[in-house]
Amino acid sequence: MSKRKLSRQQRWRIEKVQAERARRSEQRDVQDSRKLAAGEYGPEQPGRVIAHFGRTLDVRGDGGGDPVRCHLRANLEGLVTGDRVVWRAAHDSSGNVVDGVVVARSERQNVLERPDARGQLKPVAANIDQILIVFAVEPAPHPNLIDRYLVAAEATGIAPVLVLNKIDLLPEDGGELTELLRRYEALGYAW
Repeated sequence: MSKRKLSRQQRWRIEKVQAERARRSEQRDVQDSRKLAAGEYGPEQPGRVIAHFGRTLDVRGDGGGDPVRCHLRANLEGLVTGDRVVWRAAHDSSGNVVDGVVVARSERQNVLERPDARGQLKPVAANIDQILIVFAVEPAPHPNLIDRYLVAAEATGIAPVLVLNKIDLLPEDGGELTELLRRYEALGYAW
């Protein structure tokens, strides 16, 4: 089957939308650079990315407190939840933190990756201490899927823990699930 051809007007609209997105992105970068140069952002401070929303991130400072919505500098790519970052906060006239900008990423201890549509590895999360693999009595767990998660955890050096949910639905004899849990216990996994 051949590729569908776009009309001239469709190509023009696509180019126009992409150009507008690029222009808005450049404006944001210029505004952030101006704010940095003007000293509108406070001092650099360490933090951790706790959520990712495209070109913005939620960062929680090492001192705790509420998360702050931060913009990314143009030269930073591939930030994921869990990354340790250096960021600067912007304050309003009453001294409240309104937003911030991430200026650098620290070295990662570990990174959990998955292949994208082209087979290239993309980071999903970083600096993970522990992975909880949650499965339930019903629907019946797929041992192959649990094994894949265990392999991913072991390959990245992250401690996995198996969590059995809906245990009240477990039959008296335990059924096949008891045998599955015994196999994982024999391999040294806690549940």
